[in-house]
Amino acid sequence: MAARRGLARSGGLVAAALLALAGCAGEEPAGLAGETPRPRISTTSDPSTAICEGDYGHAWKLAADGLSTDRSNPRLAILAAYALEQMGRPVQARMVYRQLVAADDPTRVLLVCGDSTPFDGRASDVANLRQRAVERTLASLGVLVDRLDPVPEPPPAPPPVPAPVAAAPEPPPVAAAPEKKGRRYLSHMESYRTRAAVDVGWSRLKARHEAELGGFAPHVEKIDLGPGKGEFLRLGVVFPARKDAKALCEMLGKTQQYCSVERTK
Repeated sequence: MAARRGLARSGGLVAAALLALAGCAGEEPAGLAGETPRPRISTTSDPSTAICEGDYGHAWKLAADGLSTDRSNPRLAILAAYALEQMGRPVQARMVYRQLVAADDPTRVLLVCGDSTPFDGRASDVANLRQRAVERTLASLGVLVDRLDPVPEPPPAPPPVPAPVAAAPEPPPVAAAPEKKGRRYLSHMESYRTRAAVDVGWSRLKARHEAELGGFAPHVEKIDLGPGKGEFLRLGVVFPARKDAKALCEMLGKTQQYCSVERTK
């Protein structure tokens, strides 16, 4: 199936090439410069018979006409190329043979003329043998075969691959400053004027925030706010580390309870 698809594609190119030589379908390709047109000697409608009768121009015309409607027919393509070869058109014949070699078609093609068998085998194999014979003929005439083939355009260069960018090293973690010995931190919640008010306030706080304050003892600290304000008793919980005092204040803050971290003695 793949070979037939390849032949269909290549056969289309073969037919187009043959018809281009004629200028339009059904015409015989022009002869070599100075060549006298050969008279038609065959009346057959079969290109292989026309070849055997020596009427290569008529054989070419019949094969080209057939390829105009059946572009994937390897037998017609081989016969057309062989007729071109016998007519002294090796360059054009080679062009057709090359397309047939590329198609890699396994179809058997056979040409028997009396006791002579010009070719018999797979279409691509026959085309390959005939192509080599044509190239030997061209080489003997001083033709550089390599120059007959179009130079393929180089494939586009792949886009440049950006060089990997080394990831910037992560900065070393900043070590927390060590707590100074003897320093403590107060989770300050309320302030009162008297000790009695402090006791009442603590009882109220404990009842309201049992989950947060249940395991702590109250800490009371006197502070003088200066003239006009006087002394107050700050009520809260004391910790040796600031982070602990802050953690308690954050929990109380979620319940709308005022709490501020203050440094204490």
